[in-house]
Amino acid sequence: MLDEPTSALDEAARDSIEQTVADLRERLGTSIVIVTHDPAQARRLAHWVIRLDQGRLLKQGPVEEVLA
Repeated sequence: MLDEPTSALDEAARDSIEQTVADLRERLGTSIVIVTHDPAQARRLAHWVIRLDQGRLLKQGPVEEVLA
């Protein structure tokens, strides 16, 4: 589980961390839970998204549907 793993990083560091996360997910064949407020990051990394607002579930599903 990663909570805002790139929130305070510059673009180059963010890209490096995101690539590392994607590589680990693929290599290990496992799910990784990422908490982010950045929809663009969710689009880059996620397959499945759960959108919350003030702790309430708004929508969940494939990233293309939820963040359309």
